[in-house]
Amino acid sequence: DFFVKNYNTMVQKFLIEIYPKTQKNCFMVKLKSNPSLTYLKVNINFLDNFKYYPNLKFDILQNIYKVMIKQKFLILRLDKNLFDKIDDFILSIQKSPSIKEIE
Repeated sequence: DFFVKNYNTMVQKFLIEIYPKTQKNCFMVKLKSNPSLTYLKVNINFLDNFKYYPNLKFDILQNIYKVMIKQKFLILRLDKNLFDKIDDFILSIQKSPSIKEIE
């Protein structure tokens, strides 16, 4: 009876918290595409002050998505190996910090 009587009075409340980043990005993300815009590549250039930090993978992904949104790209299917490639790249940075670019 409760659900039938009060079906039109349901209320949901959501709390969204936004925290500004305190750390500035030490890399730049650029997009490259083929002429028909069916293939998109990401080029990441690391600045001189770059040092590895634990949330690097998350920041790389967030910046890729942010640049795609700003340039009005909607990608419905990502490379299935994208996360593995980023993980491999992060491991290579930890071993050799002199790497400054990836595509």
